[in-house]
Amino acid sequence: MVDKAGAISICAYSEGDECADMFVRNNLVAGSVYGGFVMPGHDCGDTSGRYSGNVAHSIHGMKSGNGLFIKNAPSQTECTEFSNFKAYKCYYQGAFAYPDSKTLIF
Repeated sequence: MVDKAGAISICAYSEGDECADMFVRNNLVAGSVYGGFVMPGHDCGDTSGRYSGNVAHSIHGMKSGNGLFIKNAPSQTECTEFSNFKAYKCYYQGAFAYPDSKTLIF
């Protein structure tokens, strides 16, 4: 279980594929205390840029601070992908994944 509080939290509480048609592009997050972005990756090979161009910086909190938390959608049992993301000045990782899929491409 992960705390799902993020500056931009997309479908973090969802266990279904309700968010399959969501697009989160070209956002800048700064100063969040847990995570900049908490959201699923996209299907491997998807070139639509669903989650592209996002940046997280200065993500600092007490014992937390990751630019991006990636969790796969339930339909992504084989492969989850995330691309074109930037992070800097984060307390921990720029990106952290905990997928249930067999392959993660970043």
